[in-house]
Amino acid sequence: MSQRQILQDGYVERVVHEGLKYVNITWKHPVRWDVAVTGSWDNWQTREALQLQTPPHVYGIFKALKTSLYHYRYIVGGYHTHAPEFSWALDDSGCPYNILDLRDFIPEMVATLGDTECPPSPPWSYDNMPFNDK
Repeated sequence: MSQRQILQDGYVERVVHEGLKYVNITWKHPVRWDVAVTGSWDNWQTREALQLQTPPHVYGIFKALKTSLYHYRYIVGGYHTHAPEFSWALDDSGCPYNILDLRDFIPEMVATLGDTECPPSPPWSYDNMPFNDK
């Protein structure tokens, strides 16, 4: 087996085990400048340019991210901003950021389903007539 094959298999295994999710981060507002995004997925280290996806003004970027909760900001015309149509909050300085929640949601009720019993049949569903032996 070649080193390349080992690396490819290792990558596939890592992708499966890390629980990556693919997301499209979009900006849907008219702009005269380039649009970029930065976020907590890499500790705010990089700015990634969004590409025009649907003219005249829908920009986006596809990302593969681990299952987690992320904060991110758009950079439009050199200024940090947020998209108010998506989940957002304010940081300690009062600056808005968007929230991307990729965590798997498992309702609490699912955990208790094994402990429940089926409800009894309603009394009217029985006719109390003996079976006929024919």
